[in-house]
Amino acid sequence: MGYRKAASNSLARKMRALNGDTYVILTKQTVNELVRQSAETCVSLYMPSHQAGREQRQNQIRFKNLVADAEELLAHEPNAAEANILLGRIQHIAEDKDHVIWQHPASGLAVLATPQDIRFFHLPVEVKEQVHVGERFYLKPLLPIIQSDGRYFAVAVSQKQVRLFEGTRNSIRELHPKSLPSDLEDALNIDEYVSTLQFHSHPHGNSAEAIYHGHGGAGNDDAEIVQFFHRLDDAIGNFLSGQTDPLIFIGVEELFPIFKECVKYPHLAEEAVEGNFDDVPAETLHQSVLEKVQPYFDRQIDGAIESIEEAYRRDRVCSDVEPLLRAAERGAVDTLLLRKGASCWGQLDVDGHVEVHDEPQVTSLDLLDEAAFETLTSGGKVFILEDDRFPEIDSPCAALLRLPVQAATAN
Repeated sequence: MGYRKAASNSLARKMRALNGDTYVILTKQTVNELVRQSAETCVSLYMPSHQAGREQRQNQIRFKNLVADAEELLAHEPNAAEANILLGRIQHIAEDKDHVIWQHPASGLAVLATPQDIRFFHLPVEVKEQVHVGERFYLKPLLPIIQSDGRYFAVAVSQKQVRLFEGTRNSIRELHPKSLPSDLEDALNIDEYVSTLQFHSHPHGNSAEAIYHGHGGAGNDDAEIVQFFHRLDDAIGNFLSGQTDPLIFIGVEELFPIFKECVKYPHLAEEAVEGNFDDVPAETLHQSVLEKVQPYFDRQIDGAIESIEEAYRRDRVCSDVEPLLRAAERGAVDTLLLRKGASCWGQLDVDGHVEVHDEPQVTSLDLLDEAAFETLTSGGKVFILEDDRFPEIDSPCAALLRLPVQAATAN
């Protein structure tokens, strides 16, 4: 069972419908849109899910149980008409075994719904089963996925096969965007790419020409590879638009320089995983890719921790929930660190005073989610850290402030 959330804001109410590819990748931009989203009634449902085998059938059963919990919470909503519309929408998903939501499951599932619309995300990390109803979405479970400490993308490329992956420190899954060509032949049979590039006889003065002449032993084969990678550039660029996570190339050594010239994704990693991995399971690839991206993750988190530790000397760190919430509401939090798995349940009164609940109640707020929400609203950064990486303070949170503590947190 989840808990009612009472916080609200007055920004845009309309949520975009899910269209196109089954997989909609969660981005920082998407979360920022969700932060600004408000409605009289918002439902946030999270659950772990099974990715393969007979256990997949349990996903729909588990979701039905969450919908039943949501029905109990929606019964307390003041706008019964809106609550009933919203309930009908999520019940439809629960009952429809052919709904797109049950295709290609991942480690976790998030469903965020208003009476006007529904958005769902297959998550690359396992999330706790929970339901929240209130005037905005409960977003804390999504934050580890979009922060710099969590996610990478990888593309395994050969002339016979193209595979795209999304991974985290602990997991990897293969993605299936409709726009991604399955191999070289599939890419070059698309109408807009059918015409052969005449690199030998018609100089173009572009990077593709330079690549062709720099790999001149294969003639038309190199021209086809360039065409192939330009087609991949279109698909990858559209699918990963708005992402800032690293993309790792997986393939034979001689293809990587061509790929780097043709594919313009701005966060392509400088190092590749070299070799032919056409028949290698995703789980086997995971460790090889993680070795390439681990230093990137470490730099981002180490920088945030060092900033917090250095700010102690300048009286710019707050780790007490009540004053931290005041600072976040004023837009004074630059960087917020939250301890992974921690929650702080309670209520806020109109003067910003906190009442902490020993056990979550129907009217409880997760005060750490409130702090994260306010921080993101004002353009701050939020990181969720494992216990062994969290600064040595007896608190579930620590904030680097843009002002001295007294100025940022005063009543």
